[in-house]
Amino acid sequence: MLSETAAVCGVLGIDPLGLIGSGALLVATPDAARTAQAIARDGIRVEEIGQFVPRNRLVVRDGREIPLTPPAADELWRVLAREA
Repeated sequence: MLSETAAVCGVLGIDPLGLIGSGALLVATPDAARTAQAIARDGIRVEEIGQFVPRNRLVVRDGREIPLTPPAADELWRVLAREA
């Protein structure tokens, strides 16, 4: 996550995992390094953000496993509706 995203989410009090990733592409691949190299060759920023594991849907934050539940709505839209 970009530091700018974290900062904005902190100010607005929203969960960055609930944001729509406009302009982002999430790719699942058996060879992350090879895929990242191929994408980066075209000058596109690429990051490995995690791995699929055979467990419940969890996210690790500050070393703690937290259940990952789909948001009811995009966090940004929720904040905009609150401010309207």
